[in-house]
Order: sequence, then structure tokens, then C-alpha cells
Amino acid sequence: KGEVSQLASFVFAVTRTALLVPDIVMYSTVISACEKGEKWQQALGLLAIAQSVHVLPNVVIYNAAISACEQCAQWQQALSLLAAMKNSGLLPDTIIYSATISACEKGEQWQLALDLFAAVQRSKLRSHAITYNAAISACEKCGQW
Repeated sequence: KGEVSQLASFVFAVTRTALLVPDIVMYSTVISACEKGEKWQQALGLLAIAQSVHVLPNVVIYNAAISACEQCAQWQQALSLLAAMKNSGLLPDTIIYSATISACEKGEQWQLALDLFAAVQRSKLRSHAITYNAAISACEKCGQW
């Protein structure tokens, strides 16, 4: 897992040294690699760097960052990213809600998971099996049948 994030970081560093300007696609790709390598702190650091160089985050980059947090049960960070996304005017999709619900499930935060699930229902987004499974898993993990 570590090799993936190291390789992605290396590619990112080489791109910057070659005087190429990283764009949203590159940031999203490297953040996704951090998710695979379970490097949530690096993912959030890259998101902060992207914002500092005026690369406006989109749904894809937020999804990658939230998924990195989800992989490591960093539910507080996932919720913070979801709030930041909404505050920036972007609308979360079902994939983002599902990853955030799953982060809450891994952090044994079943009430928050159900609150997010209710938000999906209120938003009129089409729920997927993944969304339902994440909410059910959160309840099951905490014995809230």
C-alpha cells in the first residue's frame, strides 16, 4: 500500500520539478493514490496545497479526499470535508455521502451515519445499495439493530 502513495508522490514531485503546473486531475489522481496507500494525512495535505495554488476543488477531488479518510476511519475529517464542500457551493453526490457514511461506520458513529443517510433521502439523490449497506453496517457494528 505504501508503494502506491510513494509512487504517486514521486510522480507529483517530478511534475512540479519539470515546471509543469499540476491541475485538478493530477491532484485528484495523487489523492486517490493516497487513499489506496491509506495515507489520509497526505491526501488532506495535497488538498490544502491545491487550494493554496488556486486549484478549485471539485466533486472528484473531494470524493478522493473523503475516501482516503474513510479508509482510515477518520470520520471527523470526512465530515469536515463534506461540510467544506457544501460551504464552497458544491453539491455532494451519493458516492460522497456513501464514503462519509462508511467513515462514520468505521469510527462507530452510527447516529451520524444515520443522519447522513437521512440527508441523502432529503436531498432527493438516488440512493445506491452502497449507501444502504454503509448505513446498515454502521448500525450493525454498534449493535443498533
